Amino acid sequence: MNTPSSTRSPIAGFPTPLRWSPLLLVVALLAACGGDPPIVCGEEGQVELFTKDSELLQPCFEDPEGEKLTLSTRSADKAIATSIVLGQAIRIKAVSPGSTTVTVTAEDPGGQTASMDIQVLVPNRAPRARGRMSDVKTMIEGVRQEVVNDYFSDPDDQALVFSARPADPSVASAEVVDSLKLIVRGVGNGTTTVTVVATDPGGLTAEREMEVSVVDPVMIFENAFDDSGELSDWTRNFASIGSITGGRLYLYNLYPGWFGLADRTGLAVSDYVFAASVGRDTEDIVAGFMAIAPYVSFATPYAFFFTLGYGENVLNHAGDSNWRMATCCFWSSEGAFGGESDLIAEVGELNEIAMSTRRGRMTFTIDGEEMLDIDMIARVWPSLMTTARLAMYGLGGATRQRGFWDWASVDAVDQTPDPESPPAFELGPAEFEEFELGTMSAPGAKIPTIEIRK
Repeated sequence: MNTPSSTRSPIAGFPTPLRWSPLLLVVALLAACGGDPPIVCGEEGQVELFTKDSELLQPCFEDPEGEKLTLSTRSADKAIATSIVLGQAIRIKAVSPGSTTVTVTAEDPGGQTASMDIQVLVPNRAPRARGRMSDVKTMIEGVRQEVVNDYFSDPDDQALVFSARPADPSVASAEVVDSLKLIVRGVGNGTTTVTVVATDPGGLTAEREMEVSVVDPVMIFENAFDDSGELSDWTRNFASIGSITGGRLYLYNLYPGWFGLADRTGLAVSDYVFAASVGRDTEDIVAGFMAIAPYVSFATPYAFFFTLGYGENVLNHAGDSNWRMATCCFWSSEGAFGGESDLIAEVGELNEIAMSTRRGRMTFTIDGEEMLDIDMIARVWPSLMTTARLAMYGLGGATRQRGFWDWASVDAVDQTPDPESPPAFELGPAEFEEFELGTMSAPGAKIPTIEIRK
């Protein structure tokens, strides 16, 4: 109600008998309330907006007395659309698909109001597929994984639910676990198609396909180091000296803090078993091998070290150990793994070591005994290898002290692409400039497991 400019009552001048006349009371109340309320001069409208879009509207109200009106606005569901007042206009912004009502109220100085409703419709749009999913080649019981949300987007920023189905379940199985990870498993030799479906909360979908081939692993290389010419199969850096003598490959480092190494490069393999027979000429070094995968991101390991020999704090493994495994780079997402074993050979003798990335597990063995079993799927660790590396490292800055290898081999699924076909595997969708794999498990996911055995 407006406050009259005079402090006298609106009926103060009337004779006493008329002061409580009902008619005069109505007149007095109308005078006190400032006249007639505002009226709506336009039709109640409807607005259609896509998520994140907004529109500026000027609702039509009139005041019979010509007084200035004050606007206010309220959305019935702010999760669908919001509204704010901007002077004598309002701005409506779409938040997510659905429909709601925005109510606009005009109030005159006397507190009298009029309202109009605006129906707001935010249409649901289908998810969009993007990039190209890499084809998969694996072995029977082999496991490959892909983070599928990188290949889909939703224009309305809604959470997508992913599913997968194989065209031929006798060749491969496919499922999405932890909300985002596509797991493909080889069932039987052959080729099939796996379709990945992204579904939004409104039931609209987008699809991407990948070809899955299940094949037998083959021997990629096997060096017995019986011929000095085999040294040409292995490249070395400026800090490394290598030679083949008496059926063994010998390596040493020239400079403190540098590995002595020999690389078998240009590989494109998965589901591999990297094996070697390794020894040391002295206790002042550790020796073994490394498997190097394609680089994806700093948060995802791309190199895996396995070395033998006593040493303290070797490759960030705290404490005294005579075997250890570590990842690079930053060495390990969980700390290095290692321990002590009676299997480790004396100086001058050999151990057979092997690293496997089959069936979704990364395992390490010494003389056939399993020392370490890591769940690769839970960590989104790669099962691919591009370089097989033999390596030694001098403890405490030691140089020119040798590690040696009697033989080395890789048995794997060959991922070398057919020149007439698209690449067998890619680091990410072709449309992406940057591609990262998350290593965090989804809510409710099982904690990754490690089993260390002596």
